[in-house]
Amino acid sequence: MEVLFLGLSVTEQRDSYVQFLGELTHNIKFNSVAVGGIHPNVASVLFFREISSSTADIVVIEWSTSAFRNWFSRKQYIHALLLAIGHIVRFGKVPVILDLPRLDVCPSED
Repeated sequence: MEVLFLGLSVTEQRDSYVQFLGELTHNIKFNSVAVGGIHPNVASVLFFREISSSTADIVVIEWSTSAFRNWFSRKQYIHALLLAIGHIVRFGKVPVILDLPRLDVCPSED
C-alpha cells in the first residue's frame, strides 16, 4: 500500500508526522509533497498534477483553514474541499482530509 501526503510546510518538516508514521509502519510506503503556506483554494489546483501522476492508493490532504477564517466564506471552503476530493476520487484513490488543529485559534471559530 502507498500513501501520498499533500500539504503545507508542516508536512515537509524534518520531524513531521509523515516521518513519524513511516517509522511506525514498515509495509506502507509514504510519500509527501508540500507547497508551503499556500491556501486550499489554490492548492487543490496545484495538487491535481501530483494526484494524477501518483501511484498511491490513499491521498491525504493536510488542509489549512486559516485562509477561510479571514478571507473566504464557508461556501468557498466547501467548494475547494470538494474540488480536491473530486481530483482524488477521479484517479481511483481514497481521499483523506487532515485538518490539523491550531492552538492559537478557538475551535468554534476554526
